[in-house]
Amino acid sequence: MARAYAKAAYQTAKEHKNIQSWESFLSALSILIKTPEIKELINHPQVSKQDLEVILINALGLKFLNDLKLDADQHNFLKILISDHALNLSANIFKFFKDFIFQEQGISEAILESAIDLSPEKIENLRKELNQKYQKEFKLNLKISPELIGGFKIKTDHFVIDHSLQTQLKQLEKNLSQACEVNIKN
Repeated sequence: MARAYAKAAYQTAKEHKNIQSWESFLSALSILIKTPEIKELINHPQVSKQDLEVILINALGLKFLNDLKLDADQHNFLKILISDHALNLSANIFKFFKDFIFQEQGISEAILESAIDLSPEKIENLRKELNQKYQKEFKLNLKISPELIGGFKIKTDHFVIDHSLQTQLKQLEKNLSQACEVNIKN
């Protein structure tokens, strides 16, 4: 469902040549919808759709959300999300919208998981190696995962590269277990 909304938003943005404005709008909306106060208002039975629309438009215009001014298409899109009770999909709509942008630019998004924070230089080196290996442009998003113990994983929609110490230790444990079974049987 979120993908369909994102596709409609992307096509509208592309048609009117204002992708950056839509990206800012959807980003701000996804942030706003996560706030506890707005979540409460969305689900409150005494808050009408019209009141919710006014509240959201006013909130989107606040300084911390870059003083957004919605154009007519964005305003209509917001009305549709409210009417369809789909505001809770905002974060996923934003993610899919970015995916459409990256797809058009020939960029694939990947998650770089590391046990520790990596320097920008290390991330850039990994990105370049990935670009070269797959003959494709990648955007890496760093995610700190201490459970990896050491090393890293790179995950895309199509593959996973796992160079984590966690996986290596699990493989070692499996190999030792199998070796013990073989020795016992002999």
